[in-house]
Amino acid sequence: MRKAVMAVAAAGILVGCQSGCSDSGSGNVSGVGQRDQLQGPVAWDPQRKPLAPIPPGTSFGEEPPPDWSDIVLFANGRLGAGDVSEVADSVGGYVEMFDIAILADAGRDESGRYYLKKVGIGFTTEIDGKNTIVTLDSQRKLGADLDVVARSVLSGHEEGLAEIRQVARDSTGMIVDVPTLMLHQGKHRIMIVRYLFRVSPADGRLDTFVWLLVEGPSPGDYLPVEDTFEHLPPKMREDRVLNVDGDQLTFGIPSDEAFAAVRIPQGTSHRFTEAMRRHAGRVSFSEETYRELLSALHDAMAR
Repeated sequence: MRKAVMAVAAAGILVGCQSGCSDSGSGNVSGVGQRDQLQGPVAWDPQRKPLAPIPPGTSFGEEPPPDWSDIVLFANGRLGAGDVSEVADSVGGYVEMFDIAILADAGRDESGRYYLKKVGIGFTTEIDGKNTIVTLDSQRKLGADLDVVARSVLSGHEEGLAEIRQVARDSTGMIVDVPTLMLHQGKHRIMIVRYLFRVSPADGRLDTFVWLLVEGPSPGDYLPVEDTFEHLPPKMREDRVLNVDGDQLTFGIPSDEAFAAVRIPQGTSHRFTEAMRRHAGRVSFSEETYRELLSALHDAMAR
């Protein structure tokens, strides 16, 4: 039963890297505090490391909560494709119980220019009518009062959060990799959803770009899966449709590969140029290759 519950926890939103994920970094989400990203502008940081979690108890509606300038993404997963009718009725509610939130905060330096202070991620559930970040340790104190299955689902979500990595960052941007179970060519497969966050130094506007990667034939690099990448709208509310693989169900109960996201978050699509494709799948970046990616992104957006 534990393995089945873990599948509900993954729910195609994000998963742990059981296989198919290359990572030179290590660590646990709980070992990364918010203060790690609050020391002022970061000139350059190429280290792969866990992404800081959003503190439990953080709640918000349509506007970002205190200490955050932007709601980047708010995604609700639902069973909407594939063998949905074969899923046990008791499972569907747990799939939709938790939403994933990505928040960002832009600060200003002494010269008045904006910079990216932090990006955080976490799972929310509704408490007193507000989306509230919860963890297994905090949920009862915050008033969620989850039952035993819901607590197991949340535990699985937290294991997934531990696999998310900051890939590289500078003072105004950050690359983040989210291992995700995706529907690809009719199969469920662990892939990398890569986010690039950029803050405008002039006005603090946040732009978010996302594309899908798969492990390449040689270790150390990924390859873009699609011909396009997405430029997401501000405060994106994503209806994340999940595909159900009936072969991964036993009496309506899912295995850990039963649910997969049908697509990455959708915004305005732009085609990869040859230059951007060359840099988009790097597992690690030097400052030079990071700048080359940003230049290629700018060129691709201008076409």
